[in-house]
Amino acid sequence: MADNSIYIAGLDPALPAGSEKLSEGDDSIRHLKGVVNNTFPQASSAVALTSDKMNSLDNNIHTDTSQVVLGPNVKANLNLNKVLVVTANEVNCSGKPLTNVSSTVSTGTDVGNRNYNDGRYYTQAQIFTIIETTKNDLYPVGSVYENYTNGTNPATLLGFGTWVEYGAGRVTVSRSSGETEFNAVGEVGGSKTHTLTTAQTPSHSHTIGNHNHTSGVAYDSGPYGTAAIPSTGRPTGAGASANSPKTSSNGAQTTSLTGSNNSHNNIQPYIVIYRWVRTV
Repeated sequence: MADNSIYIAGLDPALPAGSEKLSEGDDSIRHLKGVVNNTFPQASSAVALTSDKMNSLDNNIHTDTSQVVLGPNVKANLNLNKVLVVTANEVNCSGKPLTNVSSTVSTGTDVGNRNYNDGRYYTQAQIFTIIETTKNDLYPVGSVYENYTNGTNPATLLGFGTWVEYGAGRVTVSRSSGETEFNAVGEVGGSKTHTLTTAQTPSHSHTIGNHNHTSGVAYDSGPYGTAAIPSTGRPTGAGASANSPKTSSNGAQTTSLTGSNNSHNNIQPYIVIYRWVRTV
């Protein structure tokens, strides 16, 4: 009776029965060769696998109907810090992305940067969460961001948050609870120019040298003629006039005004940068 199996697993060990003709035995040998070829079509050279290694294949890596499965031996090696390396162009996924073991996160076409997730590595979703948390820790709402060369809104530049330009044309100062000008965050004050008041003018004096000034009119001709009258008072002799006498004295004087009364520059040394504050 002939054996019609195609693969080794289908061979009937009871065949041939032993009563076949010689030609039937030859047919059985030829059939066995075909079964071996069908079962191992890619075995084009010697295979150096022991029985133990062949028996352990299922504990290392195998495929089922939909995916490649890592066996317990492979997982044990990974837990011993041995890296599972998948090199691009060496694995043909037929257009389907690889997925990380124990994770539903797709790697897309990035097959060279995925590791077995046994707790020692972060998943893609975990990494994204860490990045978002870090960004918010670095720049929480209310943070000020400054840049010397790039005026792009940080929402675009950093990729998160809502930002508005802050304090245009103003410098900032730290809050000081003991000074009314600086005791509340957001207070504004100061001016670019200032005109001094009289009260703000530094204390100073103007000195006027000794001088004489006269009043009255000259006397009629007489013994004194038009000469100056002595300081003893009005003369009584001949030729004296009834007009008022000349007198001499020292007195306070006011100097003339000067200056244009313009305001002065009140700006401290500065450098201009881009500055933003995060509002959301």
